[in-house]
Amino acid sequence: MNEIQSPCGIAGFIKSPLSQKKLTEDSVELHCEAIGNPLPELQWWFEGAEPNETAAQLWDGAWQDRVAINATYKRHSTSSITVANLALNDSGTYECRASNDPDRNHLSKSPKVKWIRSQANVIVVERPTITASPEVNDGSNVVISCNISGAPTAIEGHYWMKGDDKLQSDDGHANSTSYMLAKVDHESSGEYDCYFETTPLAKGTVFVKVEPHVIPYKKSEHGNEGDTGVLVCKLLSYPSVTQWSWYKMVDGPQPIVNGTEDRFFIKSEGNKTELRILSLDIEKDPGKYVCNGTNEMGHGSATVELRVRSRLAALWPFLGIVAEVLVLITIIFIYEKRRKPDEVPDAWRRVNLTKTHALCVSYLHREEAPQNLSKVALRAMLGLPFHGLVNSEADFPLPGVPKPSNQSLPYSCPQPQPVVRSKGAAPCRSQALCLSAERSWLMIGGAGVLLRHSP
Repeated sequence: MNEIQSPCGIAGFIKSPLSQKKLTEDSVELHCEAIGNPLPELQWWFEGAEPNETAAQLWDGAWQDRVAINATYKRHSTSSITVANLALNDSGTYECRASNDPDRNHLSKSPKVKWIRSQANVIVVERPTITASPEVNDGSNVVISCNISGAPTAIEGHYWMKGDDKLQSDDGHANSTSYMLAKVDHESSGEYDCYFETTPLAKGTVFVKVEPHVIPYKKSEHGNEGDTGVLVCKLLSYPSVTQWSWYKMVDGPQPIVNGTEDRFFIKSEGNKTELRILSLDIEKDPGKYVCNGTNEMGHGSATVELRVRSRLAALWPFLGIVAEVLVLITIIFIYEKRRKPDEVPDAWRRVNLTKTHALCVSYLHREEAPQNLSKVALRAMLGLPFHGLVNSEADFPLPGVPKPSNQSLPYSCPQPQPVVRSKGAAPCRSQALCLSAERSWLMIGGAGVLLRHSP
């Protein structure tokens, strides 16, 4: 972003103060901005409305500290002046002056370039009298109202505000306005401002006050042994609490003083209070704590229950999961030990599929393969029983492989040997099929796939 510069470096205004009309007891704020090279200095001057009154420079803290001036000098010069608690004799001309001449403040030398000036007129008029409804404390369908006398200008309308919320408005010209409250409670309590649309605006205030409505931030707080516990209460009503206090319920309320035992500390600000307990003790600190708030209308309280857990509490869920896993493993182990083995033909029972033993099948011709070999292999690979698919040893020829027996187990698969077919027969290669129950793998020799061989 490029800096704004005036021609030849001469000071010039880019923002001037605006004239305003204010009521007594209000405040007024004026702004001005100037550019130049070097950056110009800004000053504020005041000249009263009286004929013989002369201009006088204003400074921060003037007029019994009612004047506040703020200035910054960065990309350009800016300055603002605020006059609080206006009186009728504050009416007059407020002037912002700017100069960047090196001799501008010399006592004997006249500056080459005079101060440039920008003015605003501030008119202060007597505040009208607004009579508002008396303070409201309870009731239903309560009507609050405001009446004005001595309006500075004609009334162009009315509206009601509560904080930043606009409640109702109209464009009437009457000297009075009203608003109805359905119920007076902690939710409807507060300050209700009535506005009369005059120049300047005229405002009155109606106060709706109730006893403190105190609630805990959490009804139950949890903390670990040795950690810091924090209990919080807040106010949800008007007016504000003037005094907060804490108690612990032990055979009746026991007051807690800030700094007790060097562990209990109370921090209260506005409509919120906080009790901080250091190094929680699982024996002494659990229990019910009461926060109490007091204002001009009475007092209100709320209860917070503090629970302190052992440091090992976080381990219980994990230990519970471990225990469940151990029980499940034990049940599975007992079941596996007690369940009856599947009934299979004698020729297959000799092969212990629960260990790393393998059944190797070498075959020379497609027609020599057992009819159900594919099903047997697939079920063996998936760890399923395959009895009933092979009726006898004869249905599963094992050319060149000795029959498995208790003495010969475990044994490894022999290397398949090429076989010479009879004249006229298509050549083929030996294939091997290994079924391993431990890994549940199906491995087929050569380039073949499941129960498939090359002719």
